Amino acid sequence: MTELPPLQLDQTIGFNGTITNGYQVHPNGYNLVYALGTNLVISEPGGIPTFLIGHSGHVTTFAISKCGRYIASGEQTQTGFPAYIIIWDFMKREQIHKLKQHNGSVFSLSFSPSSDYMVSLGGLDDKNVVVWNVKEGRALCGSPIGIEAGYYVKFFNNSDESFISGGLCQPRVWDIDYKNTKLIPNDIQLGHIRRVTTCAAIDENDEIAYVGTSTGDILAIHVQNYLLKHTGPSKAANRLQEGCTAICLYQNGRNGPLAVAAGSGNGDVFCYEVLDPYAPQQPLFKIIGKTRIMGKVTSITVRPFNPAPPKPKPKARTYTVTKKKEATNGPPKKIDPRGRVVPIATAQRSLIPRQTEAVRPAAPISQSDSTYHELLCGTDKATVYSVISPTMQADLQQTCHVTGVNGVAFPPTTAEIFASCADGDIRLWHLPTSNELLRIEIPNQNCLCCCFNPAGSEIISGWSDGKIRSFGPESGRLLYVINDAHKQVTSITTLHKTPMLVSGGSEGQVRVWKLTRDSQTLVATMKEHRQRVNSVKVTNDDSECVSVSDDGTAFTWSLERYLRLKHMMKATNFKCVDYLPDCTQLVTCSTDRTATYWDAYEGSLLRELPLSDLELFALAIDPSGTLMAVGGSDKVVRIVDYDEGKVLLMGEGHPEKITCLTWSPDGRKLVSGSADGSIFIWNLDI
Repeated sequence: MTELPPLQLDQTIGFNGTITNGYQVHPNGYNLVYALGTNLVISEPGGIPTFLIGHSGHVTTFAISKCGRYIASGEQTQTGFPAYIIIWDFMKREQIHKLKQHNGSVFSLSFSPSSDYMVSLGGLDDKNVVVWNVKEGRALCGSPIGIEAGYYVKFFNNSDESFISGGLCQPRVWDIDYKNTKLIPNDIQLGHIRRVTTCAAIDENDEIAYVGTSTGDILAIHVQNYLLKHTGPSKAANRLQEGCTAICLYQNGRNGPLAVAAGSGNGDVFCYEVLDPYAPQQPLFKIIGKTRIMGKVTSITVRPFNPAPPKPKPKARTYTVTKKKEATNGPPKKIDPRGRVVPIATAQRSLIPRQTEAVRPAAPISQSDSTYHELLCGTDKATVYSVISPTMQADLQQTCHVTGVNGVAFPPTTAEIFASCADGDIRLWHLPTSNELLRIEIPNQNCLCCCFNPAGSEIISGWSDGKIRSFGPESGRLLYVINDAHKQVTSITTLHKTPMLVSGGSEGQVRVWKLTRDSQTLVATMKEHRQRVNSVKVTNDDSECVSVSDDGTAFTWSLERYLRLKHMMKATNFKCVDYLPDCTQLVTCSTDRTATYWDAYEGSLLRELPLSDLELFALAIDPSGTLMAVGGSDKVVRIVDYDEGKVLLMGEGHPEKITCLTWSPDGRKLVSGSADGSIFIWNLDI
């Protein structure tokens, strides 16, 4: 069997911010490495990102060697099953070793300064530390970390023979006896202090380790004598609320004092200057600055403020959306008593959701001034911020959905923007730059589907509370609400020439609505399905529509008489349907792993096309009708020749099942969303 050519990936929108240190800068200064579900992503400055695919479970931790040659990643599996560690070659972007020693999950990894050795820490079901020979991929020695679980391990900066560990267990410094293959633990004496340690960073001389705790203070520990020397900050106002969750060290200016950057569980980012860790009668830290970002801070890494080669700035592009005049002017208001609109972040200007004013005011920054440092901070809300120290100016760099993407849609009038929906929010994206333009949030509700009206002046969405909501795509202002449209609105589409929309619900009903400027009226209810309606589509002449359901039925309906026309049935769960552009045929995809061609006039089965070994959930036919895209549980996007039924291209990279697909109006781009919240943009302009 010949290997199929890969589908060209254009851009990715996604980041798993729940893992500790899940966003790191490569030692070369400009490549970024971050976790995305079961994969690792290496971002290329101005280029296409590279995926390291090999894990079967979600990546829980990763580490980069000091020389930059190796990347190691660990995964989480089911209880009792082995959790593998994979060592990757950074330059070749390929797997070197797959190591098996831990069970359940891997919590932490760390390379030695020479990159010849690595230490790993198992999760709650394992609680073991293991030292590995990196070149041979062989375990050298190991030991239980303690009665309680550990959270982190960290090699010294100048020694291959020592590392520190901590967590719920007692913090320890471990000495490695390579000759006798033994681990020698040395408990750190904390005196009367009892803390749960969460993260650690060691100074360049391997003298003092700065250890974050769940109570929000930082311990200064002398790692050569195994003694606690100092704690800070001394003032409660300068402590990290909800615990210290991430920490890193950097030099505050050229030949300046050591500085500590720390993140907290409530989103605070502090920068402290270290005074004297050997003087317990004096404060340990002097605060440099503070700011707050959205979400729990899970990773902090320092990058040169002007890295080389510089990241190219995307050219500003404009897009046109035909927008009807809204009833009110002024800034966006709350969309309803339980919802709100988050500020716009355009391709030319990045705004930060819920960004608070920095403690120190922002000042003009000279890129040649070495006193400034860029801190890249990742949070559990799948966002990455750039915080400039010492001004503490924060800018949103990257964001995505936290939960699975339920739908993606383009406006018919432009291929420059598209919308996506997920649990609790709708987001509008600028396709050339992948920047978030608009975010509309309704707490405690799940947006199950979305689409644009023919003019592109409304984003129409269906929600888990049974309401249909329409928003303006430029301001995010609520335009209207249809209450009690369904038990849950699971699918929605609009007619092309008439101001009407068709919706499907979780109870199995299909309803047609007439839209006017002042009212939204129910025209007809069509009851044939017995289970959830997963997809509805309308023909180009607005005369018919088709709906598919989990009950294994597909119906075509007359939109003039509102009666059932054709009945199609299979022993499966239909997940998606789409019409051929000339509307003579329609195609369904389902859990029986096939794409099924149907005659739109007679309702007869024309062809069954097996495309995967697992269930299919998403399908879309391109505007020309020559290509078809399908995706499902195997995490692969397939481009199929519609007439021949042959798979032409395959796109890999999604860490979870693919839940939705849509083509741009010009047919040059394909957008796919998956269950982990990531969005991939594929290039078909070839």
